[in-house]
Amino acid sequence: MNMEHANNQEQLTIDEAYKQAIQHFSVARYNEADQLCTAIINAVPNHIDATNLLGIIALKVQRHDIAIKLFEKAINIDKSRSLIYYNLASSLYEIGREGEAKQALIIAHNLDPKNENIANSLYSMLDESFNKEAVNNVEQNIDQLLQQGILLHQSGEIEKAIKSYKKVLKIQPNNPSAFCNIGVALMHQGKFKNAVESFKKAISFKPDYAFAYSNLGAAQKELGDLTQAVLSYKKALAIQPEYAQAYSNLGLALKEQGDMDAGIKNLQKAVEIKPDYADARHNLSLMELVNGDFINGWKNYSWRWKIDQFDFKRYDKHKQKLWKGEDIANKRTLVWSEQGIGESIIFSSIIADLVKLKADVVLECDKRLIPLFSRSINSIKCVKKQDPKIINAQNNEFDFIVPEGDLCRWLRPDINSFPKSDAHLIADQKLKKSLRKKYQKKNKKLLVGISWNSKNSNHKNKSITLKQLRPLLGIKGVTFVNLQYGETKDELKESTKKTGVKIITDNTVDQMKDLDSFAAQIAAMDLVVTISNTTAHMAGALGVPTLLMLDKSPLWYWLLKGKNSPWYSSIRLFRQKKLGEWKDVITEVKQEVEKFAVQK
Repeated sequence: MNMEHANNQEQLTIDEAYKQAIQHFSVARYNEADQLCTAIINAVPNHIDATNLLGIIALKVQRHDIAIKLFEKAINIDKSRSLIYYNLASSLYEIGREGEAKQALIIAHNLDPKNENIANSLYSMLDESFNKEAVNNVEQNIDQLLQQGILLHQSGEIEKAIKSYKKVLKIQPNNPSAFCNIGVALMHQGKFKNAVESFKKAISFKPDYAFAYSNLGAAQKELGDLTQAVLSYKKALAIQPEYAQAYSNLGLALKEQGDMDAGIKNLQKAVEIKPDYADARHNLSLMELVNGDFINGWKNYSWRWKIDQFDFKRYDKHKQKLWKGEDIANKRTLVWSEQGIGESIIFSSIIADLVKLKADVVLECDKRLIPLFSRSINSIKCVKKQDPKIINAQNNEFDFIVPEGDLCRWLRPDINSFPKSDAHLIADQKLKKSLRKKYQKKNKKLLVGISWNSKNSNHKNKSITLKQLRPLLGIKGVTFVNLQYGETKDELKESTKKTGVKIITDNTVDQMKDLDSFAAQIAAMDLVVTISNTTAHMAGALGVPTLLMLDKSPLWYWLLKGKNSPWYSSIRLFRQKKLGEWKDVITEVKQEVEKFAVQK
């Protein structure tokens, strides 16, 4: 970049002009130095050195108000320069603003504790109420503010925590811990872009900050930038090779990229470094299970009770005996649901095994599932899930209790232990027939239920849009029924406008509030097309032919390979070949729907 000299129009670069300004200043030619700096700032408004030098010139000629504004501008450009705070302090002191001058000098001292000029100026300025010991206590005050922020964060007061961290930055503008902690707080608020910037700021002040790199990777992963996330985790590990959390995070990112083997190796490394790392063991279990390693997978799956996501406080080991596969005949056994609706449906397929073992089973589950489970599973009693106490579990009514997920370890130890059955749940047959008649009206077209979205924010990649399913809507001989829960009005309106095909939406069925009616609606279908959500589990459990579209990194129960599900024999699996690419999957599904339509 070139610029013109203010006087003689000589072409100068910015660097040359600044060097000349310094030369003029050094020999007290303040006007020439002022003109050059002004010209530089006109060309580059945020040129910090020219701004600072203009402030010094103003200070030299006793124009303190102007000097203060210029130093404050320079500080806003870059808060890491101790000498600018020192210059600001000098200007403030000259006009009697001693309290503000002291604060500026404290910041300068914290930015550069070894600078004797700054330290001496500060000590000479301090009075009895603000002595040298107070300066030495600044770091202690910073630690207190950081700890206060952490405690506020842990108690859920995120905004107050951020304010506490920002107080640190007022004292010490280059404090990497404050920037990093702000980033973590912003992540909890879902402000991932802002968090990325905060982590990068922390790293700029502390390039070997492994914790900041690991959290930067986590924020980048949330933004869908897996490539950068992997690089950030690897930088954290290059700095701190025995960093278990970074290995765990790297493993998860690699898994989402579709590299399951590398993901498992990194999770195993995290557990090797920190054997009691519950999150890593739980995540490892999910990878082992999706990879078909049931023996190790179920064993590590039990570590879920050590993490906050799962509530094991409902189990009192002093009063209740946890079932671990022993003889259960004639034993009153409480099975309690522990996760979401989909998991409850998938685990309910194992309850019949307990009945065959002659257990007296009480199943505690979501109240919306009670009609369906009571109708479908013989010889059990269903009760509503209650928080925080299991019904009657604090007395001696039960011989055993067991969370539903733990049944797998004892009754589904390998792939050969899965029964070959078409369905394990039974819908309300009367309602099923009524709905089917309503949807078909006078024509007998193939009824295809469709679902395309999941509200699970932890697995965003498994969802698609109704727009992406439009290739299916042109298939002849098909009536499409909306099985998607949640608000779909706008998507359906746009779809009808673009395709001319009306998808039936039955407002008498609320897919989430009334799961028994939802089961009947799904049972009324000839075919279901869906992504991995409650619809998929319900359709599979009811034995309805289902085409399930899976992303590159599926949830553990769908396994990593294969076209069939061990849990549901009526489901066929269609998998992404490339991360994030649904086109091929939808093309394959369309071909299958066309085959069904011809057969109909």
